[in-house]
Amino acid sequence: MRTLTVFRKKKFAACLGTMKVYLSDPAGDTEIQGIRCRKLGDLKNGKSASFAIGPEEGRVFVIADRMTKSYCADSVAIPAGEESITLSGENKVNPFLGNPFRFDQKPDAFALAARKSKNKWGVFIFVFAILLGVAAGIFFNSNFLFSGDGEKVFSAENMQITLTKQFKKVNFGGYTACFESSKVAVFTLREPFSAAEGAEKLSPEQYAELILATQGEAEVKHERGLCYFEYTARAEKDSYAYFAAVYKDKDAFWLIQFAVKEKDLPEYRDQFFKWAESVTFSAS
Repeated sequence: MRTLTVFRKKKFAACLGTMKVYLSDPAGDTEIQGIRCRKLGDLKNGKSASFAIGPEEGRVFVIADRMTKSYCADSVAIPAGEESITLSGENKVNPFLGNPFRFDQKPDAFALAARKSKNKWGVFIFVFAILLGVAAGIFFNSNFLFSGDGEKVFSAENMQITLTKQFKKVNFGGYTACFESSKVAVFTLREPFSAAEGAEKLSPEQYAELILATQGEAEVKHERGLCYFEYTARAEKDSYAYFAAVYKDKDAFWLIQFAVKEKDLPEYRDQFFKWAESVTFSAS
């Protein structure tokens, strides 16, 4: 026997969830990316986990849960041998894929192909939700979206946000709650202070900067009483624009992202501000 150790770097984005570690095994009870696997254990934010494994070659997977394993997963091949193995990685901010875990080790052909496939799958889920919104809102005129009479308050845990009646709540792995309309998706994520030591001492701006350390080029901005940042992400043939607002509640940070096709951003950007300004938190 030998020891496999997987270290998950401490990141605030996606720290709420506990990742699951699986190892390829023909006798396993879970299939991931076409390979039968068995669960080794859980992997918490900023922690390492060690497992006893055999000397045969195999593939290690890290997933969020069984429901999202088709698109929120990453893997590394391990060679046969007796020497212990140490792997590391972190969760990346990616609204399409539920903030997936990514190994630091250079991906092989299998992992690269899976990542490309999962990007397509994430876009499919997003676009499918948008199409459902179009079908649901086909009887509404274009002015209805911005009318006061069309407002509707949505809740997730102790957070309330005022959107419109064209929105509906949908399930999307990796987030506290999501809402979608005919053109816009809203991703909300609650990150409790208990997930990382000293988190309660951070300001919303510092929290946003930690997120951007994994997101790439973007700048934290302050306007109209909001702490926010904006970025774009290309997926397949379309480019999507994101408006991400950060909030600090009494026991958690909230990241609320508004997503729309980049070509539609001029139409919605001011509305994103208004929706973000409507966010409130009730006493737990």
